[in-house]
Amino acid sequence: NEVALRKPKLTTSEAKELIEHNVQEATKLKSLSDGLLGLLKHDGHVGDTTSVSIQAVTGEAMNRIAPAAIAKKMTVHDAVANIMVKSDEAALIQIMTILLDNAVKYSPDKSEVFIDAKARGKTVSLSVRDQGIGIKATDLPHIFDRFYRADTSRNKHTTEGYGLGLSIARKLCDQLGIEVSAKSLPDKGTTFTLKIPLA
Repeated sequence: NEVALRKPKLTTSEAKELIEHNVQEATKLKSLSDGLLGLLKHDGHVGDTTSVSIQAVTGEAMNRIAPAAIAKKMTVHDAVANIMVKSDEAALIQIMTILLDNAVKYSPDKSEVFIDAKARGKTVSLSVRDQGIGIKATDLPHIFDRFYRADTSRNKHTTEGYGLGLSIARKLCDQLGIEVSAKSLPDKGTTFTLKIPLA
């Protein structure tokens, strides 16, 4: 901006290009600051756990990622029944939004994402499966680390993100007593699974 202001003859096209670039950079900085604030916020405790419908949680998370999915002409299949779990609704919605956002972000256009839930014993296994580029076995142990991003072959599909989403999801899961795991095959897709206590 300072260089542009010192330029005596800044054309309209040059100004528009500069503004567009600055908006992109500001959006990236907002994403970073939001992620850092999210981590700071969840260094404390989540709200009180109550009986929560995972069907309602999944529906709200899908609404939040719908614009990104529509932009990539992707289909999200929701096969989640109305099962009640013991959790914090707002935190669970945030976890599912992060997982669905990742599924859309790292999947090709016109692909599909599948959400499913199965009650087993005293827990519910809630899974998000995509048809994306997958994660290498060497990267899997680190995907929940702060600021960790897998290699450039995974990142080439997006320029956004700072490796904070999954870290926030993991922190929330730990506070809620939810077990989160991931399995993946390169070029086949990734599945994230949450094991949530039944209500």
